[in-house]
Amino acid sequence: MGDRPYDPRQTRERTSMQTGAGYATDLDVGVDVVMVYGVDPSLPERLRSWSDQGYICHCMTGIAWGEYQDYLYGRWDGINHEDEVQMDREGRRISHGGDVYYMCPTESFAEFIAERAQRAIDAGAQAIHLEEPEFWARAGYSEAFKRAWAEYYGESWVPPHESPDARFRASKLMYDLYCRAVARVLSRLRTYADERSVDIRLYIPTHSVLNYARWGIVSPESSLAHLEDCDGYVAQVWTGTARVPNVYRGEIAERTFETAFLEYGALANLTRVSGQRMWLLSDPIEDNPDRSWRDYRENWHSTVIAKLLWPEIWRYETMPWPERILRGAYREDDEPSTGSEPARERMEIPPGYATELLIAANALTDMRQERVEWISGLQGCGILISDTMMFQREDPMSSDPAMGFFYGLALPLLEAGIPVQPVQLEFAHLPQYLDQYEVLFLSYEGQKPPSAACHEALRDWVHAGGVLVYLAEDGDPYEGVLEWWHAEGPGYASPREHLFETLGLHPEAHPGSGSGTHRVRAGGLVYQRVSPSSFAHSPDGPERVLRLTRQAYRRRNLRFETSSQIALQRGPYVIAAGVEGVDAGERLEMKGPFIDLFDPELPVIDGVKLLPGERRLLQRIDAVDGPTDRVLCAGSRVYDQRREGDVFRFTASGPAGTIATTRVRLSDRPRTVEIDQEHHVEARWQSASKTLCLRHPNVPTGIDILIHLGA
Repeated sequence: MGDRPYDPRQTRERTSMQTGAGYATDLDVGVDVVMVYGVDPSLPERLRSWSDQGYICHCMTGIAWGEYQDYLYGRWDGINHEDEVQMDREGRRISHGGDVYYMCPTESFAEFIAERAQRAIDAGAQAIHLEEPEFWARAGYSEAFKRAWAEYYGESWVPPHESPDARFRASKLMYDLYCRAVARVLSRLRTYADERSVDIRLYIPTHSVLNYARWGIVSPESSLAHLEDCDGYVAQVWTGTARVPNVYRGEIAERTFETAFLEYGALANLTRVSGQRMWLLSDPIEDNPDRSWRDYRENWHSTVIAKLLWPEIWRYETMPWPERILRGAYREDDEPSTGSEPARERMEIPPGYATELLIAANALTDMRQERVEWISGLQGCGILISDTMMFQREDPMSSDPAMGFFYGLALPLLEAGIPVQPVQLEFAHLPQYLDQYEVLFLSYEGQKPPSAACHEALRDWVHAGGVLVYLAEDGDPYEGVLEWWHAEGPGYASPREHLFETLGLHPEAHPGSGSGTHRVRAGGLVYQRVSPSSFAHSPDGPERVLRLTRQAYRRRNLRFETSSQIALQRGPYVIAAGVEGVDAGERLEMKGPFIDLFDPELPVIDGVKLLPGERRLLQRIDAVDGPTDRVLCAGSRVYDQRREGDVFRFTASGPAGTIATTRVRLSDRPRTVEIDQEHHVEARWQSASKTLCLRHPNVPTGIDILIHLGA
């Protein structure tokens, strides 16, 4: 373990970070797992540097792009593979930077990736992450893709932009190519590890289907849950994905919390059906280096709260690239420049923000709680999504580029305090998958059903009492692609017609002049022939969505409630987001006392009344179990807490160059606080909460703090 204090939590993988650097004292943030990036010759040394400090070590590398020039230029197998680079309609290679290209995942490329990744097993990594299997939808013009098309479809390649059918077929092929490539690499690595009697875990870090569809990327997504050799995933959601503007009440704007919440939810489907591990990522900054510390902090708050509102998941990647966070230099704020003044000076991370990041990272280690309770937020509402939404995002595009077909439904529900869940159509047929939902929304405006089985599952769910709300105008050009609904039975002009007939309704069932509700056994269908995108672009769109939702819940004989906040309690932690709300009444107040974990001073507050856009991570003091004398929260990793006579003591460690704030609950008023002579500690006692707040420099090797109690 080197000089690090022993921490029993290091045997449990709860928090992680991703870095390309070797161990350094200023990066020693005390997570459980370090994902060391890259499989170059320096990997063994970098892995060892972290392992020697007591960290569990994983390795991460790209499966679509990377420093793979040996393969590209034929140094690996003597064959030049430049014709496998993803290429757009104009003949341009798609690059991640320089000659780091996105590749068409041929069998030989998969073999190369597997061979390279074996270095991680040889170096002693306990897990390997193969990140981002991505095929740009605008690609599909390389010679390798043309060969794959001929093999897959048994006919000559067709330019994807020529028709909706060609685009859909090209995207299906891209999807399948990466399914096969990922499965091949995982299988090769599993076999290699088994032959050496090595226990290795294999993960796929991936963006959400919502982000990939928005950015025009095709990736296997839901199919990952069925890969035999896959042990889990990293949900790569952060400010950079979640701040992409969307439309609400006709206004286009960034809505980081709402988008992040939905992205995390889409990825949560994978672990719900597979039982595999999931890590939820958030980033204290983002890939764009031209933002300010204030901007990064506000958006980080939104992503942290969004991921904590998915309580079934309790593993987190706290930061990718800590070297660009803790060593980075960015503007302090976003004040606009007049043009005549010099460029605003960049500064290192504000000390308070660094402390706050460490406080939150330590709180994330404690999110596996038995007690989980929604304080506000109507449950049981979902929006059905499919991987096929990635298949309609390039020319010829059939729907709103801002994906109003989804966000036009989701944002009004979230802003009304309803934590609506994305529900994967590809999993609908699995036992009990739909059972938790009372009301489901569905549109085939920007996506298509993957199979007839999902309609049969929806029929069974509706027959058992569920209410399906179907919204779309007929006439989407992708209804005419040569997919299964045209070959099913007598053939259907659209997937909606097949859905309605499966439900027992006439395919031309009218939406109705009044309620538009059709009784279907114990459940029902609410049908309006309207584009969901119209709700996004209309000032009164949210009210129209809520009327439909209220109508659906009334059909279920359930009370429909909205709220001005979405709030969840996980053990002693309260995770809360203030939303727009729909009532003019007074906002709810949550009673404390709480410790504010998004404040580096860790203040104790009596209550919270959230305003729209406000995000809070709180710890309820009286809900913390265990002995009275204990550390409640800290900007350092805390070890060996114990009360010995009139002394309460513990050891704290954290990255060099940062300040720790710690709040300690005590049974007696402290007399003195003792720390080693090289460091200074500030102590403030609060009688009302019987807590002591300490501030001191962090030390990676740990410092002992002794609190003398009593008169």
